[in-house]
Amino acid sequence: MLNPQTSRELQVRAFAEMNMGIMVPTGHPLASRSAVRFSQCLDYPFILPSAPLMISEPVEALVNISGNEVKEVAVSNNIHMIRTLIKEQMGIGILCRLDILDEIESGQLAFVPLTDPQLKPFTLALCVSPARQLSLAASMMLNQLEMLFSQL
Repeated sequence: MLNPQTSRELQVRAFAEMNMGIMVPTGHPLASRSAVRFSQCLDYPFILPSAPLMISEPVEALVNISGNEVKEVAVSNNIHMIRTLIKEQMGIGILCRLDILDEIESGQLAFVPLTDPQLKPFTLALCVSPARQLSLAASMMLNQLEMLFSQL
């Protein structure tokens, strides 16, 4: 669950903070940077996320706060489409690292964290209902997922 709200009906078993960053092809000039501010990316064309993607709101706020003109070449509400356009070198994008893990591991895309102070990370949480008894299989799966979350 993304950004879970405190509730008696939910128990958070594990969570990971998901920071936003710039997605670029591995040969891109920004790919070798360890971190970047949004203002340092404005010379490049952008592929921007749109609603209903949760990341669209903070990205829109970032664009508005910057007060600068953004070279927008595409807008999409589909993460797969955004990744494809970035791989085709149509522009750079803003997503969470988790959105492009496969492309990072295969060397197709690079993730460069954004360090703008107004950006808050998303919380990806593994939640269960405390009122329900989990089966043995579900408990085993939950333990595996908890280990996976510790690696994120």
